[in-house]
Amino acid sequence: MALMLIVAICYSGGRISAKSIIPTIILLAILIFAILTIATNFNSKNFIVFYQLKFDVLPMLFLIAVLIILSKQSLQDLETLCISVAKMMFFLGGLNAIAIILQQLFPDSFMGLLGLSAGEWGSDSGVRLNSTEGNIRAIGFQLAFTMSGVLMFFCLVVSFEARKLFAGKRWPLFFSPLFMIAIICTTYKTAILAALVYLLTKVIEFLFRKTSGIIVFFMGLVIFSMFCYSTHSYDVYEIVRKYNENAAYNSIYLRVWEHLKILSDLDSTGKILFGAGLGLNGTFGLDKSLYGIQAIPIDSAYIYMVSNYGFVGFFTYLALMVYLQFKLYKIKRFDIFGARYFVFFTLTIELFYNLGLGNFPNNILLILFVAIPFVLHRKSLDEQRTHNSADTEHLSY
Repeated sequence: MALMLIVAICYSGGRISAKSIIPTIILLAILIFAILTIATNFNSKNFIVFYQLKFDVLPMLFLIAVLIILSKQSLQDLETLCISVAKMMFFLGGLNAIAIILQQLFPDSFMGLLGLSAGEWGSDSGVRLNSTEGNIRAIGFQLAFTMSGVLMFFCLVVSFEARKLFAGKRWPLFFSPLFMIAIICTTYKTAILAALVYLLTKVIEFLFRKTSGIIVFFMGLVIFSMFCYSTHSYDVYEIVRKYNENAAYNSIYLRVWEHLKILSDLDSTGKILFGAGLGLNGTFGLDKSLYGIQAIPIDSAYIYMVSNYGFVGFFTYLALMVYLQFKLYKIKRFDIFGARYFVFFTLTIELFYNLGLGNFPNNILLILFVAIPFVLHRKSLDEQRTHNSADTEHLSY
């Protein structure tokens, strides 16, 4: 990512896009926060801070590089790039969808191929297989079912939204049922709910064209409130466990326990504002017990931000995402891939329950899909100003 940024800066002749100013400020803020964290408590455990930074710094570097590179492209070049990205999503997404469906249909053959059993980590392959109620949670060509579930949701949205790139032709819609079936085969409830909410949103936008924005806003507010409450209280868990105890425990109880445990560790004003400690929690990847740290899992974007950056970091993240949501709806004519729906998904459905967008390649795709509308909008405005200036000069003669 760092190399890509250097190449992007060289490619642009050292000129930085105005759109990259905010991401650059955020990147510098993260780095300054990390330096202060290390400086205030310098010891051997600081390695986990550097390990943590790769999850936050690298995506920001990628975003800055993308904005710089895209800003140097013409509108025609950007259109060609978007068509190529859409075709890539259909081709690679289609292959991944077929793999997911086959893995669900023939689970024993697939596990035998990997030499793994359900719930095991593959020491050589780095792949984890999970099962729920006796069914495999298919991973496709990704490392986990959560990654594949979110990727298939992205592909589903692109199959609807990117038709404008192909002159409104219907053939991209033929992929939609394939991606929907693949989402269901992953058994990833977050992705399934996201797909249903997306389809409901499209129906609302079709039936209530003038007021759809207000309806979708309040629908998102309701989902946000419900999910926030269900992950901070055991009330919803007690209701759901009467119908499906296993699903209630894995999906709700563990989230509530993790959230309340980490929140209880914020026992000072400093920790409430700036977090329990950068990299202190989280059990994916690095074994922090080697450093004498009993890390708590952080399985949602909300508790990830609160644990690492405190409520200052969380509300900053929330404000930025809300800004992106409203801005993308404002310039939705340029939102070729449906980035506004991905941000809506991140803000409402995934915020309190999962951290799927922290995984490759979904985080990279989200960054690309969000960056493109802003660059296209800026290019369109610049082109319009050029035409207006040319017309004015012509009239003056």
